[in-house]
Amino acid sequence: MATPRKKNPKKGGRKLTYKAEYNDQAYKYALLGLTDVEMSALFGVSEVTFNGWKKRYPEFFKSIKDGKEPADAEVAHSLRERAIGYKYIEQVPTKITEVVYENGKRAKSIDKVVVTPVERVVPPDTRAIQYWMNNRRRKKAPVAQGEKPDNSWAERHEIDHTTAGEKIPMPLVYLPQDLDRNVVNEQQAPPPDAVQ
Repeated sequence: MATPRKKNPKKGGRKLTYKAEYNDQAYKYALLGLTDVEMSALFGVSEVTFNGWKKRYPEFFKSIKDGKEPADAEVAHSLRERAIGYKYIEQVPTKITEVVYENGKRAKSIDKVVVTPVERVVPPDTRAIQYWMNNRRRKKAPVAQGEKPDNSWAERHEIDHTTAGEKIPMPLVYLPQDLDRNVVNEQQAPPPDAVQ
C-alpha cells in the first residue's frame, strides 16, 4: 500500500519577480523585432507570466509597445519597397593590372582595385504585393442585417455587361414536379403554373 503524498506548502517553481529595469530591456528586445514568446524566453519566464507582467505593469507594456512601433514601421517600409521595386547603388570592385614597360620590354605590372558605383534595380516582387494587398485591404465595412455584402458573387453576376449596366434578374430554376422541393430553396422554385 502506497503512502499518501504530503501536501507541499511551497508548491510550484521559483517565482521570478518583475524588476523596473526590465522596461528598458523589453524596449530594446522589441526594437530588435522579437516576439512576446522570444522575449519571455530571454527573461526566463513563461509566456503566461510575461503576459501577466504586461497587464500588471503598464510601464512594462508601454515600453514593449514603444519598441514594436518603430520595428513594425521599418518592416512595413521594407515590405513596401519589395512590393514596388527599388534601386540601389552597389560598389563593385574591379581589378585592373597596369603594365609598365622600360626600353620596349615589360618591366613590371601593378595591380590596382578600382571601385565603380553601379546602379542595380530590384523588380517588384509579386509575393510581397500579394501579402501587402491581402493584409491592407482585408477589413471591409460591416454589412447590415438583410443586406447583401458589396461585391458578392450574386452582385457581380447580376450585371449585364453588354447593356448600359442595368441589373438583370437571376435566372429561374425550373424543377420537375416529382423532385423533392426541400432540396432547393423555395425562392428558386417557380410556382406550378409558371412552368412552360
